[in-house]
Amino acid sequence: KKEAVRFTKLKLAEGNESIDVGCMQINLKYHPNAFNSIEQAFTPIKNVGYGAKFLREKYEDNRDWLKAIGHYHSQTKDKSLSYSSS
Repeated sequence: KKEAVRFTKLKLAEGNESIDVGCMQINLKYHPNAFNSIEQAFTPIKNVGYGAKFLREKYEDNRDWLKAIGHYHSQTKDKSLSYSSS
């Protein structure tokens, strides 16, 4: 965790905003308010909690789990299809 936090802070300082963090791969660019800190982003219970909530919101929007999975990663049709293929 310590090394992941250090690496992420370094990349952010270098101007790279599009970084996927934690086991749920939450992108900091598209979810800037997901966590109170980079350390929290790498805390499994916080990372999974946010990811599960976000996935559930995508399901509520679509009423379809495959679409929700695709939209979890991207709402751009071409990109979401690759994630939601069964």
